Amino acid sequence: ETAGFYNTVGFNDDTRAFLSIPARHDVARRVDSAFLARMVAEHRMDEVEAAELIVDLTYTLPKKAYKLDQRPDWAKPVAPSLAVT
Repeated sequence: ETAGFYNTVGFNDDTRAFLSIPARHDVARRVDSAFLARMVAEHRMDEVEAAELIVDLTYTLPKKAYKLDQRPDWAKPVAPSLAVT
């Protein structure tokens, strides 16, 4: 399969205009939400499935793709040392 909701990673942006990034992401989220709302209105998808999918598209998939759900090695907890008291 080359198309489908789960083959996207949210909105990838390579713009050099740093200040435009939030606006572009906002537009992408609105387009995704409008598409899913239309699918629900046309009874092609139920509301619960659409709600789960929009969370995945805007939060879960990008977090997983960019490995933001894992702690970097430098942030992992360290075992307490065996200090002599």
